[in-house]
Amino acid sequence: MQYLISGIVSFLFSFITWSLLAQSSASTYHLEAGEVLDILLLSQNPGSDSLFKNYGQTAFPVAARMSYESLPGFKVKELTQGNYQPGSMILGKWQNLEKREQFLHEIEKEVPDFHAQRRAIWPTFHLTYYEVPSTLDFTIDRKDFNVVTSLWQKEEGAFQEYQQQWLQQVEQAGGKVVLSLKDGTSPFGYYYQPDLMTVVTWDDREAYETFVEATQKFDRRGVLHLNAFAL
Repeated sequence: MQYLISGIVSFLFSFITWSLLAQSSASTYHLEAGEVLDILLLSQNPGSDSLFKNYGQTAFPVAARMSYESLPGFKVKELTQGNYQPGSMILGKWQNLEKREQFLHEIEKEVPDFHAQRRAIWPTFHLTYYEVPSTLDFTIDRKDFNVVTSLWQKEEGAFQEYQQQWLQQVEQAGGKVVLSLKDGTSPFGYYYQPDLMTVVTWDDREAYETFVEATQKFDRRGVLHLNAFAL
């Protein structure tokens, strides 16, 4: 019981106290092979704190029982490319893929209004989860200019060429790829699921904008969509 209460407090803390999180400059993450990383992109309705409290009391204990752990999240500062700016990027992890997907099957039995609660709190709720094939360690420092970019594939060959060229340009422009994810899964009703999602750290906005200008000249025939926002 003590662990459960602690988990709920941790969960609520990670969602609500963004100002406190921002005081801590860098967040470091560690996942073992076989664990699952959740990335949630959310926007919260104003005045939904009481609804959120109920959600935390009903839904989160089920997730905690099935191995969910909240990780430090981020407030999204601005949209830099594309058409979607979430209010927050939330990270979490599960012990394995089986438990992550078991939660999706079991939660509606234990909390019948689970999805309705989410819709009432978050007008946008995008989720992609990734099974980690090998040990994953990364750090995101809020003092840097960090950009999350998602790419969707239109045609495989041309997309692979664009992706390679895009990553080469990141390196040439002085960016550092902190996190690179592919082969993610989005459950029904929460679709985002890019073919490539990266977090790239830049020394400053000017370096990033120079990079973007260079990528505008690339052949994008293989790219269905690109969306990017700064943390």
